[in-house]
Amino acid sequence: MGQLPRLNLWVLLIITKVMPDYFQQLRDQQSQQQYYAAMRKAPSCYAIMLVVRLNV
Repeated sequence: MGQLPRLNLWVLLIITKVMPDYFQQLRDQQSQQQYYAAMRKAPSCYAIMLVVRLNV
C-alpha cells in the first residue's frame, strides 16, 4: 500500500529511456543555440558577394 508497483521497472525505465532522452534534448537545444549565435555573427551573403567583386 502506498508503494509504486514494480519499482525496479520504474528505475530501469528512467535510467534507460527518460534520462538519455532528456540529455539528448538538452544537447540538441544547446547546439541549436550555438548555431543561431554563429549565424547572427556570420556576414550576410550580400557582404560576401561584395567582397568577392571588389577582390576581382
